Amino acid sequence: MQISKSIIFNANSKPLYTCQISQDDETLFATAGYDKNIYVYETSPPYNLHLTLSSHTNYITSLKWKAEAYILSTSVDTTAILWNVATGTVDRKFKSHKNIVHCCDISDNLAATCGDDAHLLVWDRRVKDYVLTLQTQCPLTACLIRKDERSVLFGGIDGSVTEYSLQNQAYARIIPKQPVGLYYINEAESEGLVAVSQMDNSLLLYQKAPNGDYKLQHALRQDPKPAEDTSFVKSDLAPNGGLISSGNSETLTVWEASTGRVFRSMKSPVGSISQVAFSRTSQHISLCGSNGTACIIPLGS
Repeated sequence: MQISKSIIFNANSKPLYTCQISQDDETLFATAGYDKNIYVYETSPPYNLHLTLSSHTNYITSLKWKAEAYILSTSVDTTAILWNVATGTVDRKFKSHKNIVHCCDISDNLAATCGDDAHLLVWDRRVKDYVLTLQTQCPLTACLIRKDERSVLFGGIDGSVTEYSLQNQAYARIIPKQPVGLYYINEAESEGLVAVSQMDNSLLLYQKAPNGDYKLQHALRQDPKPAEDTSFVKSDLAPNGGLISSGNSETLTVWEASTGRVFRSMKSPVGSISQVAFSRTSQHISLCGSNGTACIIPLGS
């Protein structure tokens, strides 16, 4: 990726809610939000718009890349869509949710979605069918497929994170229930670090102990959240486990995961921040927000 200074992508004038840099060669960058379209940009000069993906009928809540080839997206329209980026077409549309779909994740073989209907759905792309349909007791806002594809993490407004083993078909609550609902879950590529974004825009970083329990390592919060800021932010943990980042209506903050110290703090270039997402190499961070722009920022050392 040829980005040595911050690059702003002017998608449109409508709020953007989700963004991510492609996961293999980092040659593409996708962002989406209120206007129902996914905008895919090139990450080398002159940073052109590569293509626009259109099929959702209401605003887009989340997206995830699978390598450079596919994007999985979710929407208020109750669907999830797997896009073929090479052809710019819909590869599959998932219509099993009955309410807003908040979050998705995709791995080599699996795709997961969850939403306000309190359901977690996991689909196996090899057999082209669902391998898991779970109904919970509260709306779900976050799901994550573990790196080994043996289990999935999920959580929602009740503030807990639960793991479900796809191999053993068993539950295990790995993080105790918190007084604040959670909004997003991240995991470092080196297993053992899990970050939880809460609905008060605080961040909880957990470390897996030798006995398998997850212990709270840091509880992170930016400077006091402005009173008028009612937004939720999808925060991110760098794939290498070194950094963790979040934002609010004014500030982007990056912390050292090992110490909890602020690594970098800067004024938000995208308005009120909706999502921050590290690149696969952990050397860049992308963010999008309320003013219809997205940005990629090199982190340096």
